Amino acid sequence: MEPLKIESSIPLPPPLGFWSHQARRMQYGDSVFFKDERDATSLRYAIRFSGSRPVKRYMRREKGWRVWKMPKR
Repeated sequence: MEPLKIESSIPLPPPLGFWSHQARRMQYGDSVFFKDERDATSLRYAIRFSGSRPVKRYMRREKGWRVWKMPKR
């Protein structure tokens, strides 16, 4: 096996997925309601990957999940 070619100073392109785009559109304090927990979890991971702090809670009255985008502490 030949050695790896290691490169420096190559910029990382932004993620192109649906959930990462939605996470970038959100402002701090914004929230989204979901009936499906899988979608709520997908947005939660995208918010975390974007460098912010996600908060996910089950909303009993609405019977679904809400995800907030918050600044890192």
